[in-house]
Amino acid sequence: MSTFRSIEELVKILEREKELLKEMFAKRKSLSFRYDYALEMTEYKEARVRYLIDYGVIRDTGDFLEMEDLYLKFFED
Repeated sequence: MSTFRSIEELVKILEREKELLKEMFAKRKSLSFRYDYALEMTEYKEARVRYLIDYGVIRDTGDFLEMEDLYLKFFED
């Protein structure tokens, strides 16, 4: 897993993917956030979804995506 080099990089990525992350957070209890819906929300730019996975913001569980526990806890608190 890759790591963010700075707070600025983390904030920039969270801002860029704000709509996707808001939607994932809202649907966190249903565990039904489809990978293809994430692609749609990122203008079908798979590299953006892969970046979030590679940097440990979200995880791929097959056809579905979930927010990593660290970020869920941060946003819930």
